[in-house]
Amino acid sequence: MRGLVLCLLVGVLAGCATRPNCDPRELADQAVAQAVPAADLGQRYPACPDRMAEIRAAHAQVVAERCRPADAWQAGSAHRAADPVCEALGDRPWREAHRLGWRYGEFEEELEDIRDDLAEADGREAGRLRLEERRIIREMEQIEGVARIRGWPLQRVESAIEQAISVDQ
Repeated sequence: MRGLVLCLLVGVLAGCATRPNCDPRELADQAVAQAVPAADLGQRYPACPDRMAEIRAAHAQVVAERCRPADAWQAGSAHRAADPVCEALGDRPWREAHRLGWRYGEFEEELEDIRDDLAEADGREAGRLRLEERRIIREMEQIEGVARIRGWPLQRVESAIEQAISVDQ
């Protein structure tokens, strides 16, 4: 009897050792970490054809968790480089969020420069700088509108616009 149990246990363990790992979440995590697109998952994991739909679904979920547009917006506005995995696998809203965040960050820097120049400007130069400041504020407000609609965090946006308006008054 012991021999039969031992034989069964060894057989089960041997079977587990030779069976490929087809855990959808684990494989998706690996694939996303290596920026493998969903279209290449079948080639990447040929031993798991019966679980491919689950692996693709898990891959989409991992990409969505890692490549949130709100995070791209924050990274862009802080002038942090885009996550290379998200750059490769992220969808259009992710790329747009990073691009708009980056542009917003540039506007913040331009406003700072204008404020510094305004402190020393007089006459026509001050008038020109104020017009440029207003143009930048309008651009920032347009980007802020997109951010609000998309649900991206606006703490930095509101403070920059409030500062610009308070300087103008």
